[in-house]
Amino acid sequence: MKTSEAQRRAVDKYNTNHDDVKVRFKKGSRDVVRAYAVVHGYNSLQDYIKQLVQADSGIEV
Repeated sequence: MKTSEAQRRAVDKYNTNHDDVKVRFKKGSRDVVRAYAVVHGYNSLQDYIKQLVQADSGIEV
């Protein structure tokens, strides 16, 4: 299915308001960290990483 023009505009608008950060994990460890995050009440791996950054730096991300 082809992406509609409206969908493309929505994605572009979202991307202009957010920065991308890439984090690399050794093979297999991403799933371990993701499972740890879920067990400890985080919604996602991204949520867990953002909370760690905020707690460590005091910067709201």
